[in-house]
Amino acid sequence: DLNWIRKLAEGAQLDLKIGFNYGKNSNENFLRGFNASDVQNLERTTNTSANDSGFTFTGKYSTPIVEGHSLVAGWDTGINKRDEDSVQRDRPFPGVFPAVPAFNSNEKFEASVLKLAAFAQDEWNVTPQWSVYLGLRWEGLTTTSEGQSYGEIRNRSSVWSPLMQTLYKFPGRKGEQVRLALTRTYKAPATGQLIPRKFTSVENKPTSPDFRGNPDLQPELATGIDIALEKFWDRGASMSLSASMRRITDYNRRGLQFIDGRWVSLPINDGTANTKSLEFDAKFPVQTFWKEAPPIDFRFNMNRNWSHVDSVPGPNNRLDQQVPFSATLGLDYRMKNGEVTAGGSFSFRSGGLVRTAINQDAYLTAKRDLDLYALWKITPKTQVRITLSNILHPDAVNESSYFDEFGTIRRSNTTPSKMNIRAGLEMKF
Repeated sequence: DLNWIRKLAEGAQLDLKIGFNYGKNSNENFLRGFNASDVQNLERTTNTSANDSGFTFTGKYSTPIVEGHSLVAGWDTGINKRDEDSVQRDRPFPGVFPAVPAFNSNEKFEASVLKLAAFAQDEWNVTPQWSVYLGLRWEGLTTTSEGQSYGEIRNRSSVWSPLMQTLYKFPGRKGEQVRLALTRTYKAPATGQLIPRKFTSVENKPTSPDFRGNPDLQPELATGIDIALEKFWDRGASMSLSASMRRITDYNRRGLQFIDGRWVSLPINDGTANTKSLEFDAKFPVQTFWKEAPPIDFRFNMNRNWSHVDSVPGPNNRLDQQVPFSATLGLDYRMKNGEVTAGGSFSFRSGGLVRTAINQDAYLTAKRDLDLYALWKITPKTQVRITLSNILHPDAVNESSYFDEFGTIRRSNTTPSKMNIRAGLEMKF
């Protein structure tokens, strides 16, 4: 009896997506070192080149099975690879005690992150207003790192996760709904974090350490819950308020270690952390609420984040890369003929003091960005885009401190920035 096979095929839908990426960059750094008497004692030239490539393949199959139920199954797989060459040449000055020892090297590294995930779930329409998704997901990660100075280091990890999502549409209130979801996902380390190539500092201190990667770095695992209240209108207008909570294990951060007589900063796994976030998002054409208004689209996003790292004492022991508060306001003006669109956005990201370790903290300045653009549709398949970004070009000031029973070392870095102008021709075939 093949009726059940025919029933699965009727109304079935299969979606496939394939993606490729490739990037190549090279960099040359020239450094002069000085000793305590401000006498030059070292010249260092470092040439690096790296190739990044990636492939992704995702698919989803859905089909109705019985009334009110649909089977949805899919997969998400991909691989990212990085090949890197590094050549360092030092020229010490004779007769002068060097601040750092001369070190010449010619190294090659390879790193990759392989991801494979598969899931199956039942999408159940309990009532016309209420739907529930129940299922199971498996996700696995394999990281590999290999270089001339060490053998292949391979790490594998996987996790089974129950899937539960629910959507409720309020009766009699068009476009209003609430979502609730339980999540459990991996965050893979970047391939560059797995390569232990060392960047040696001239003045090796806790606030100016050497930098290198960590081939033994494990992925983060986050378990949490999300809830969102959403409102939709005509013409693409929407508004949402969402909140989330996460429990992170094998939290990734940059750690400071004293290795072979030198301070070294490298990515490490550092226990558990808790995060919370609250987000508000709104976008709508102004004419949705004011018919006589010009054709302007309004968008606004605001995000507030909190976190707590268990291995670091407070206060301010949050995730070192987390932005406590951010907001973006944007406007887009559409000409009546529809051929030209212009607009811009202003964004703000807060900074502040963060305790990164038991005896370390850092201070990040707030950041303000202003971007403008103009888009001209020459034909339905050809358009020209001009973008001005980082118009305010503020300097970024970052401070770091290391403190122990002997005192405190502070270091401040100021990084200037410039406005960027970009023009592009986009064509569809």
